[in-house]
Amino acid sequence: MNTKFLLVAVAVLFGMAATVNAATIANGSFETQSPQFSGSFETLNAGSSALSGWTVGGNSIDLINTYWSAENGNYSLDMSGNDAGSISQTITGLVVGAFYKISFWLAGNPDGSLNKSLSAGTNEGSSIFTFVQAGHTSTSMGWVQNSFIFQAAATTTKLTFASLNAGGFGPALDNVSIDVVPLPSGAPLLLVGLAGLVALRRRKSV
Repeated sequence: MNTKFLLVAVAVLFGMAATVNAATIANGSFETQSPQFSGSFETLNAGSSALSGWTVGGNSIDLINTYWSAENGNYSLDMSGNDAGSISQTITGLVVGAFYKISFWLAGNPDGSLNKSLSAGTNEGSSIFTFVQAGHTSTSMGWVQNSFIFQAAATTTKLTFASLNAGGFGPALDNVSIDVVPLPSGAPLLLVGLAGLVALRRRKSV
């Protein structure tokens, strides 16, 4: 193993260790809009930037206030407004090579009987998540937390959630967050060992 490789390995691991609180999700519970909405629900069409921090894509989404009970705060989303929609935002402050976990809460518009499916992912890849609709109502939504992990390929990435249900009555989304996946318990010792090895190599090369 050459010194250059060791230096890169140490830099990457130290960079991963320094990622705590570096990346955040803007308006993850959808509580902020411009202008602020206070009705039962409001349809936001593709291209809308009314939902602070997010851009609406696909057909449309519904911003839900009093129509059903949010998982967190007062607002949540029906990801199928008039038809299947999506939301996206760019996450910054990532460390290349580090692992991150995106968590979110999933339910479904109780006016539709079909199970609700959602695609969730970043530039690094996406996964499909399904919510079983039977037995849930507007006052008992049955919110379920889901998550996925990605390894940052760049310092920024695009986070996207997209409904896979045509028509209205789509998957419901709330309380999106991001966390750094912790380094393994032995990582600090590995960092020290690698740093020591680099120093030893340098001394030998002098």
